[in-house]
Amino acid sequence: MTSSHLSSQAVALLAFVATVTLALVAALVGSAPDWVVQSADSLPLLPGQLDMLLPAEPAR
Repeated sequence: MTSSHLSSQAVALLAFVATVTLALVAALVGSAPDWVVQSADSLPLLPGQLDMLLPAEPAR
């Protein structure tokens, strides 16, 4: 068996970072359906002449 080159503090830090990353991803995936529903609900509220409100070309 070969010994690991990482200290126990480094392993603990990596485990913490991985846990926080997974928690953030889970929170974003869990709230994504709320964003989709909110976006879909607001579509009928868009004005009919939306193309008149938005510029055809970006300002220079």
